[in-house]
Amino acid sequence: MNFIIQISKYIIGIGLIVWLVSTGQIDLNSIAELTSQTFIIAMILSFASLFFATYRLKILLKTQHFKVGFFETYKLNMLGIFYSLFLPGGVSGDILKGFHLLKYRNDNNSKTNIITTLFLDRYLGLYAMFVLASIVSTFTDFQSPKIEYVKYIIFVITLGLTVSPFFIYFLIKLLHDFHLLKKFDYLYSKMIKVKQSIQKFMKLKLLLTSVLLGIVGHVLTILIIWTISVDLNFMIGLYNALIVSPIAFVVNLLPISPGGIGVGEKAFKELFLLYGIEGGATVFFISRFFMYLPGLYGAYVFTQQKFSIKRD
Repeated sequence: MNFIIQISKYIIGIGLIVWLVSTGQIDLNSIAELTSQTFIIAMILSFASLFFATYRLKILLKTQHFKVGFFETYKLNMLGIFYSLFLPGGVSGDILKGFHLLKYRNDNNSKTNIITTLFLDRYLGLYAMFVLASIVSTFTDFQSPKIEYVKYIIFVITLGLTVSPFFIYFLIKLLHDFHLLKKFDYLYSKMIKVKQSIQKFMKLKLLLTSVLLGIVGHVLTILIIWTISVDLNFMIGLYNALIVSPIAFVVNLLPISPGGIGVGEKAFKELFLLYGIEGGATVFFISRFFMYLPGLYGAYVFTQQKFSIKRD
């Protein structure tokens, strides 16, 4: 059944791309129009963005006493990109990244620590996108009511992402302090481990640093999209791209097709149109290649079966 679902996702993704190309929403001829300078810049930005994402994951793992070198963490992220995009299966790249980390855990960390860390890493990356979009939109004068509406959506999502971790933490604390799950031994023991794991991250400096790294990495990713849009004369403007991109990336995360193929393209098309700009689907389709470029090395690591994590 799981195999059928996964194949269906590939069919949907490929079908969406074929439809977007056949209806002219994605112009494949634009790929040949990219200058070599844009190609090189986009490629550098891709690996640079992953650098900051890797540093964030490394300091979060270190907080959980998981000793892993920077290059090994970078390699782990590249492998995760490959898993998410190319391997069939019902699990995400994050889960398989966790599998590799779990194989090399030591006495100072547990499965709960690693799962919590990977979840927080993804969460802070998402949060950084919306924080940046909120800041930029605050200082932007919108002419269109539709874009003003998007601005308020971003504010609401940012507020929700800010409040929800504290709500979850205090809910767990409440359940723990009043022994509300005491009768359920398994759930109670898991809850205690999650609470202890979360407590290690409750440091303002750590969280601010992680969000800042997420913002820098996201800006570099948006620069890929913006650079390609300028080269293809679909100039949306850097500020505008920073505002609408978080929503498009969230839509891209929907488990409809592998890596959101086709879904993300359609989302960017509609958001570009808010500014009266065609070519959003084409720009993101080309940008996707560069954003997932590190996954090609992840594929090499996978085929060589030489992936290892070196302890310090």
